[in-house]
Amino acid sequence: MSSSFFLKPGAAKQANKKRKINATKSKGVAKPGKRTQNASAPGPKKQRRSKVEDEEIASDDEEYNSDVGNTLAFSADEEEEETAQDKRLRLAKQYLSAIEKQESERAEDRELSKTVEQRLQTEYLDSVGRLRRNIAGGIKSCTIQGLLKHKLHHTPLCALALSADGKFLFTGAKSQYVLKWCTESGKVIDKCDVLPHREEPETGKKRRSHVIAICLSSDMKFMALAEGGPHIQIWCPQTMKHVKTFKGHRDNVAALVFRKGTHELYSAAKDRSVKIWSVDELAYVESLFGHQTAVTSIDALSRERAITAGGSDCSLRIWKITEESQLIYNGHKDGIECVKLINDEHFVSGGVDGAISLWSAMKKKPICTTQLAHGLGDNGVANWITAIAVVVNTDLVATGSCDGCVRLWQTNPNARKLQQINSLSIGGFINGLTFNADGTKLYVAVGQEHRLGPGTTTIGLFVANFVPHTFGLKYYRDFVTCYQSGMPRAVPESVQLRLDKALEKLDVDPREAKFLKPFTVFGFDLFEAGTTKYRFGAALGIPVNYAYDSVDKIKRSDIRFRNQQIDWNSDNGKLLEEAIVLTEDEQLFGLSKAILQLQTHRVLLNSLFPSVSFLMVYTVGHFLNLRLNLFARHGSTRFVLYSILGLFGVGSWFFMKDFNQVTTDSEIDKKLATLGPQFVAAGVTYYEKHLKKNIALRNLIGDNTYTALGNENYLLRQKSMPLTARKSFFQNKWEELQGTQS
Repeated sequence: MSSSFFLKPGAAKQANKKRKINATKSKGVAKPGKRTQNASAPGPKKQRRSKVEDEEIASDDEEYNSDVGNTLAFSADEEEEETAQDKRLRLAKQYLSAIEKQESERAEDRELSKTVEQRLQTEYLDSVGRLRRNIAGGIKSCTIQGLLKHKLHHTPLCALALSADGKFLFTGAKSQYVLKWCTESGKVIDKCDVLPHREEPETGKKRRSHVIAICLSSDMKFMALAEGGPHIQIWCPQTMKHVKTFKGHRDNVAALVFRKGTHELYSAAKDRSVKIWSVDELAYVESLFGHQTAVTSIDALSRERAITAGGSDCSLRIWKITEESQLIYNGHKDGIECVKLINDEHFVSGGVDGAISLWSAMKKKPICTTQLAHGLGDNGVANWITAIAVVVNTDLVATGSCDGCVRLWQTNPNARKLQQINSLSIGGFINGLTFNADGTKLYVAVGQEHRLGPGTTTIGLFVANFVPHTFGLKYYRDFVTCYQSGMPRAVPESVQLRLDKALEKLDVDPREAKFLKPFTVFGFDLFEAGTTKYRFGAALGIPVNYAYDSVDKIKRSDIRFRNQQIDWNSDNGKLLEEAIVLTEDEQLFGLSKAILQLQTHRVLLNSLFPSVSFLMVYTVGHFLNLRLNLFARHGSTRFVLYSILGLFGVGSWFFMKDFNQVTTDSEIDKKLATLGPQFVAAGVTYYEKHLKKNIALRNLIGDNTYTALGNENYLLRQKSMPLTARKSFFQNKWEELQGTQS
């Protein structure tokens, strides 16, 4: 049946004509519900024709009229009758409505398909590190929303790590605790103590930890900690339970990172190596070597590659682990402190020279560098970059420095551009930065000093004074030993006997006596290093003149003072000859004095004094900076303050050291005076010869090392009790003894 929307021309006219003919023959159509009188009368019977004869082929118009007649009922009222035009209009509307509905459904399908396609493409680009989203341009402001503090983090913060979902924050400081924070509530929900799981590589003794670095696996199953030593601790961040301690580095671990989406851990340390660990198997995999100095920073994404900063060697290296090769990049003028991957093709670095560089993995030199990114310090030196954070696969970068300022940058590798978009002043040292996944929040670890700052300086001052007298005592002794024909000169047997006699006279404990190691030194003065209180022992240097029993045994040709020959024929030369030859009692007195000096705790005290002075000065300076808001004032104000504090610190250090030495000398003389008249008389002549020796050397050499009376000449210090005072003490004791006897 043909559609009414596409009728043939003239069909409607024929249909109207047929309706009129039918109406004339039937005298009208009966209305519904009414019947005519003849309606029930049967019609006359007609003779049936043959089927074949009566068969006719209806035309299209007749078929259409027949269909219309069979399907459409028309009212006798022409006003209510639907015309063919009305029908065509109604059917056209229905057809258009159906088309619109179908197209609307298809548009929704196309939109959904397009959305799915875009998401799949985004996830794929993100997985291969090629996705790039521009979010830096949408940052209008940057404000501090909250401050997290805890009593267990009373020391400066050093590291922080944020979970992938941004719900938990882990922080570490120069203490033994790692805290787990809830970012929504800002409260500590758990903590762990790394100290019980830390051991010294050699001694096995436990000591205080400094959590230098923290990193989390993507699925929050493992947390790796660098606790200030050569070992790496593996923890479960969900339960905060210790899992394993990795041992392998020979020096302190400085940085850690998990490869994205895996449990493969990369570590960088001061031993110039990068190590790979399988945390699933809790095993070491391999080591990577190439850096010439300590490695300071490391980062990685999903590919089996890592990037490291070599610190003082001023190089960056990308390690292609599967290919067993590395790419080397050079650009900074000074040491490189930190590096972060933006994506697999670009990365950003910050250095001690205060510069921030944007790099392409395809170029050996930076494509963009911003010098003095955080300005100059009070001393005219660039503020070095201490921390960098990026939102991976975006154009947003954050940097922190020692100036207490966090700066936000927009990167554009295509335009070779690195533009600052915002900054936020916090105060203190920025030791760590990390973004959440979408870059809407930035977490900052702020301390009073750098993570390797005053704490390291304090320890360094202590170590510098302590090690030469303990761990490095052997090397210290070898350095000052008197050699003859390439071999250390032996201590004469007679001198060794006098030393044994002095030990017996002083009633030295045999356990301490075995730690005393005598050897021969140049010059005319006894040398003391170390102490008998520690297992490292004590080194007693005995000068060559202790082997002289008389003036005739002096080997004048071998004696030189400050690389100058001595005129032995002069009056001062003869005075020197008399002064350097000591009697047995005088040698016994001198050896006893040196033994008592080695039995004190001066090594420990002299190591603590500089550290205490530095901490005292730093604490006062930090307090004044915060109280007086000196960072907001002119740099000259802070320069004057720091200069005064520095002089005060040095002065306090020297005062404590000199006061301790003078007090010790006084106590030693008092103890020697109690050993009998023999020691009192020897003390008088010993110090008298000591003064004569100094006067003779002063006149022979012609410098001001010694005063005219023979004391050591110091400008503002008094390193030891004056020899004249010590001589007077024994003279008074001798006069008292003489008065008592008389």
